[in-house]
Amino acid sequence: MGYFQILDAQSRHPDTWSEIAWVISAKIHGTVARAASPAELFELIEEDSPHPLLSSDMNTYLTILNCNETAPPAGSPFAEQMLGSSDSAGSTTEEAWALEEQTEYCLYPPSAVPPKIQPNEMEAQPLILQSDHDPNTPGMHGPTTAAATGGTLVRIKGTVHCHFDTGNDAVDAVVLNYLRTGEVPEGLYLDTPRPSPGPAPWA
Repeated sequence: MGYFQILDAQSRHPDTWSEIAWVISAKIHGTVARAASPAELFELIEEDSPHPLLSSDMNTYLTILNCNETAPPAGSPFAEQMLGSSDSAGSTTEEAWALEEQTEYCLYPPSAVPPKIQPNEMEAQPLILQSDHDPNTPGMHGPTTAAATGGTLVRIKGTVHCHFDTGNDAVDAVVLNYLRTGEVPEGLYLDTPRPSPGPAPWA
C-alpha cells in the first residue's frame, strides 16, 4: 500500500518512475539484500526531485480549493467511514486528502453551485494545456474549459499535471510563443518525454 501511494503521488512526474520501478522490482525479486521501504523511497524522491516542495501559500490555496470544490459536504455522517475505506477501495491520495481537508479543517461548506464561466473579449484568448490522464484535472474537462473560455486547447499525452518548465521542450515552445505573440496553433497533440530506466542502481 505504501508503494501504491507513492506511485499515485508521483504519477504526474515521469522523471521519478524509474527510481520507483527499480525499488519495487528489488522488493519483488529480492535482487538486493534490502530494498528501500516506502518511507525511505519517499525521502529519496523528495531529495532528488527538481519539483518545488509545497510552500505555506500553496498549501493555503489548495486547502481553500479542496474545501470549495473537491470535498464532501461538511458534517457528513459517513466522512469517517469514507476516510477509513479510501485506500482499500482504491481511492487516490488526492481524494483522501480532499476528505481530510473538508472534515478536519474547513470552516465553511463547499460551494453548492459551480460558478458559470463566461468567455471575455480579450486580445489573446486563453491557452489551455491538458494531458489525457491528468490525476488532478481529468482530460475530459480540457475541451469543455477551452470552449467555455474561448481558448485554444493543446492536448498532451500522459499523466503529467504541471507541464510548463518541467522538461517538456515542446510544451515550453508553445507557451513561450503564446506569451510572445498571443497565438497558438490549433489541434496540437504533444507527447510527454519518458526517461529511460537505465541500468539497475545496484548493478
